[in-house]
Amino acid sequence: MQEYAKILLFVAGGLIFILGGMVTSRLLAPRRPNAEKNSSYECGEEPVGTAWHQFNVRYYGMALIFLIFDVEVLLLFPWATVYETKA
Repeated sequence: MQEYAKILLFVAGGLIFILGGMVTSRLLAPRRPNAEKNSSYECGEEPVGTAWHQFNVRYYGMALIFLIFDVEVLLLFPWATVYETKA
């Protein structure tokens, strides 16, 4: 039971640290909202129209294929570096 108390103390300390930083930021940060700060940013251009567009479903498929091969490369790289041939 004492081991769980250590874990609980560690989690409570982490939450206090995070919440303390958020509260301190909220108290000390200046608040000066204006229209320019609240507008969306598009490379220095004024935004025109809405940001909601429907994309073709094929783009989602390409993104999924990219992620699959990207993760595969991440998993193969350590294997390839460990089993490299010594010439």
